[in-house]
Amino acid sequence: MSDAPPPPSTSPALPVREALAHGEAMRWQLRRNCRLTPRQLGGCFMAVCLFHLLLALAFWALGFPVVSLFAGLEVAVLAAALLVHARHAGDREIITLAADRLSVERHVGARVERLELPAAWVRVHADGAGPSALVRLTAGRLSVSVGRHLLPAHRPLMARALRQALAQAKRPPPGTPGL
Repeated sequence: MSDAPPPPSTSPALPVREALAHGEAMRWQLRRNCRLTPRQLGGCFMAVCLFHLLLALAFWALGFPVVSLFAGLEVAVLAAALLVHARHAGDREIITLAADRLSVERHVGARVERLELPAAWVRVHADGAGPSALVRLTAGRLSVSVGRHLLPAHRPLMARALRQALAQAKRPPPGTPGL
């Protein structure tokens, strides 16, 4: 029996705690919900291609070669859709609260955007109550919206967890003399 701790949770309500060189950090990873692995998706695509090839060959043998053109066109459109899906399958948002900084990293396709906010100045806002409402983090004039990959029902939980983590980060450590 192994005494190893269970892997950390990446739930939006439970941050992953990581030990850093100068203290403890909290990290949230918000990812797209992709049910199929790339290998499974590739296998499904190959099965569809094989089916269309067999269908095209059967119609070609029956004297209808034009069907092959449409089968090829259908496979090409499916391949283009698969490429668009693959490009965005790794989209994610990583929010890290370490020491006095709140870092937000957004991965969208091949682009990576990173914004650092001073934790003492960050305010957490829930933008409305609809399904498209995101969690907005502001610090002065800097602002970023997060939670695109969360279910709408989980966004208020995320906002609450961020507020609590920021409140704990702003408190002085126990035993610190007051000013």
